[in-house]
Amino acid sequence: MYPHSTVSGSEDRLAGYTALPLDSNPYRRSYGLPRRGAAGALLGGTLSDRIGRRAMLALGTLLGAPLLMLALSLPPGAAMLVVLALAGVALLSGGPVQLVLMQELLPDNRGAAVGLSIFMVTVASAVGTITVGALGQLIGLQAALILAAAVALLALPFVALLPETRHVSGRLP
Repeated sequence: MYPHSTVSGSEDRLAGYTALPLDSNPYRRSYGLPRRGAAGALLGGTLSDRIGRRAMLALGTLLGAPLLMLALSLPPGAAMLVVLALAGVALLSGGPVQLVLMQELLPDNRGAAVGLSIFMVTVASAVGTITVGALGQLIGLQAALILAAAVALLALPFVALLPETRHVSGRLP
């Protein structure tokens, strides 16, 4: 583990660690992240064709947020990494579903739909990052990340308001 100084004296379990040294090569160490994202994207797109766009967005959030909270409560190690990988697959499964949903909601303006979707995700990511960082200064990084995962569950009522945009096959792959 790579200890560093804590910021503003906040005490939490994650404050003393910047990374888990699983591999000395930084390229190999970070290469797994895009693969989990790709797995989530493929899974989310495929399942949304079977169970529907709304159901897939809800499922990704319902699985991903609690898995992220669980991972943050585990001690650093292999189990934490496995749970984080599963949380990443679940949480990242909604990205392609959201893009397709936007295109289906605006079929005559697909380019604008994608642009609007990417804009909203970019702004929300920036605001979320700054907010979690500021909260991390006040209450500790671990508590701030757990709170952010819990707040993600507040999106579920809004997902239920989305129209279903395509016929659902009902068949699982």
